Amino acid sequence: MSGINRAKISQRIYKQLYRKGLLKEIRILRNGKNAYGEKLEDLYVTTINGYYYREKSKINISPGAAATVTANCYDKLLIAYSEESKKIKKDDYFILDGAEFRIIDPNNIENIVLDMYLDRM
Repeated sequence: MSGINRAKISQRIYKQLYRKGLLKEIRILRNGKNAYGEKLEDLYVTTINGYYYREKSKINISPGAAATVTANCYDKLLIAYSEESKKIKKDDYFILDGAEFRIIDPNNIENIVLDMYLDRM
């Protein structure tokens, strides 16, 4: 496993998404506090290109006679792992197509991509 070039794999994924025209420019924002403890909103974190998609429901079949259907849709954002994406943390947010999304889990996958779980606000 140590011979894997993670940066090269990440760039290949990014190039394929770019070629298909699936990437959108997203401006990541954060709520924070200043030196006096006052709440600040809309602090700029970074601008990235990412692929937004919805993960549909799943069917889980267990050995035996049981099966469950999870009827949830998850909003997700896939971005390439880079110096800019390292700045993104849990509870950051962004606005895409008029809807505001909060990042629930950055979900770093082996320093290749970030496949983020989102919460529509």
